[in-house]
Amino acid sequence: MKIDHIFMGSETPDEHVKILVDFGLTEGESNSHPQQGTAVRRFFFENSYFEFLYISNLSDIKSPTTRPAQYFERITANDNQTSPFAICFRPGGNSLDFSNYKSWIYRPKFLPHPFKMDIYGHKLSDPMLCYMGFVSDESFKKRIPQRHQIGFKDITLLRILSPYADLDSKLKQDLNKSELVKFKHNATHTIELTFDDAKQNKTHDFRPQLPIIFKW
Repeated sequence: MKIDHIFMGSETPDEHVKILVDFGLTEGESNSHPQQGTAVRRFFFENSYFEFLYISNLSDIKSPTTRPAQYFERITANDNQTSPFAICFRPGGNSLDFSNYKSWIYRPKFLPHPFKMDIYGHKLSDPMLCYMGFVSDESFKKRIPQRHQIGFKDITLLRILSPYADLDSKLKQDLNKSELVKFKHNATHTIELTFDDAKQNKTHDFRPQLPIIFKW
């Protein structure tokens, strides 16, 4: 599998985007999710992308179709019980087979049939983990990566820092054995993104404005 994208739920996307742009990232094309009630502001890299997910339609995000995906809860999270993050995977890379893990099927109305997302678990204290088998490397490459002033190219490691970082599922255990994702105990929900194998040995901590750490 490969990391297709990572999102953070945000009630103030303009503010959060500005923080990353001021740091040296270039914002990519935004997107909306008709009938799901969400939209995103995105930052593209050569192998993955990061986005802020926010509410665009309150009735749609609370609809019977969308509500089980818990987007509303992650976007409006204001305590340490709920992770605002999600990691979405696509095929490729190492041999981790997502069909080996228990999931439930989410079919948002904006996806054409028979496309679906497989979502693993319901615990809001964990980041959402989902697999999108319909995304290929070829289709991903059609998304044009941005040239970032800071020079970032690839996301090479994602650390999920959390008060609930116990490896309490087989999927979390196997992800933690991979070269892409690591879980680590921390007082608050935070993600640490490593770019280009951290060859420059530099770090930027966006807290408390954003629960994000960059290493490059």
